[in-house]
Amino acid sequence: MSNYENTIKTNSESIPDVRKMTDFNVTYNESIPDMRGVKETAAHFGIAQHYARQLALTGKVKAVRCGCKILINQASVADYFNSNTLTTPEEQDGVITAILR
Repeated sequence: MSNYENTIKTNSESIPDVRKMTDFNVTYNESIPDMRGVKETAAHFGIAQHYARQLALTGKVKAVRCGCKILINQASVADYFNSNTLTTPEEQDGVITAILR
């Protein structure tokens, strides 16, 4: 008897009983992303928890809300830090507004 012969009969329909099926062969095309909470992300990248939360809430990095917890995609945070750089005043359109000392 195969797993697919285990069915539940309701209103003259046969619905597979997925509780008894054990031979699912599920493959994913994409790898599962490394998602961590705000506290773990802050510790991993050496930033403040508030800053990690703000990156997620402003949409600068990929994040999802799972209940009341925010899960942040670690690759997205790494890409954000690798792509953003500080610029000197000379690099900003060649105009220096003021230097305060």
